[in-house]
Amino acid sequence: MSSWLGDSVQVAFRVVGTNGADFAVDDILTGDLAAFPVVPSNDACVSADPLPAGGFVFLGNTCSATNNLNPYHANSFSCASDDLSGGDVFYSLTAAVGDTLDLNLAGDWQAGLYLMSVCDTAVTSCVAASKVLEVSDTSSVATLHHVFATPGTYYLGVDGIGGECGEFRLTGSYRGSVTAVTEGGSPSAVITLSVSPNPARAVVTFSCEVPSSGLGPGTVTIFDAAGRRIWWNNLSASGGRLVSAWDGRSRHGGRVPSGTYIVRAQFSNGMVADSRMVLLD
Repeated sequence: MSSWLGDSVQVAFRVVGTNGADFAVDDILTGDLAAFPVVPSNDACVSADPLPAGGFVFLGNTCSATNNLNPYHANSFSCASDDLSGGDVFYSLTAAVGDTLDLNLAGDWQAGLYLMSVCDTAVTSCVAASKVLEVSDTSSVATLHHVFATPGTYYLGVDGIGGECGEFRLTGSYRGSVTAVTEGGSPSAVITLSVSPNPARAVVTFSCEVPSSGLGPGTVTIFDAAGRRIWWNNLSASGGRLVSAWDGRSRHGGRVPSGTYIVRAQFSNGMVADSRMVLLD
């Protein structure tokens, strides 16, 4: 194709009726056509890029991607809070119970993240979603945190509001139920989170062995099966262990329903340990 420099582009249209019409030409790309964005290789769930264990960074662009999925539903059961109908790209991972996923999405357009247990748009398939980026705030980052209560293959979508698209930077970490790694990536002392009794009907005690190197201050957090944080507390040292107790109530004071919950202990030196517990009526 020859250069368009000095050439003109003509747009023709026909209006039917007597009310007039509005039209606009938007998103015109100029320059070397060979340099234009190509369709991403992970444009569909079947070709999703796998998320590696540990930390990761992905750079991408959704402007040539197809609008495959939209997790938004106009009812109280919707997983996403916004209508994500832009072009989307996908990542996949196979999770075990207690695995954790922490994500940060940056870009200069209204982008967001959603996590699906099945690659479709059924209400029950969307298990978590981030807030959408605010383009007016250049420091804005969309975040998503999820603790997996059910094993299986999951799909992560990067999407945009109402046809929005653009470049993005996706950073995060995916780790198993027990993680104890130093900043340099070398294995450190493994910690184990104990839950007693389990199953439980009343007060539950959480404890962690304290390695000889020490753990520093810690917190214990409880997530429900959907990955929502329902209770948290500081961990205090007692006889070589870090100990805390939970009475089966949320931070708002209400009794939580029976079911399976994920318990996560996290410490200031970056060490994390997760466990699963069952709460009975």
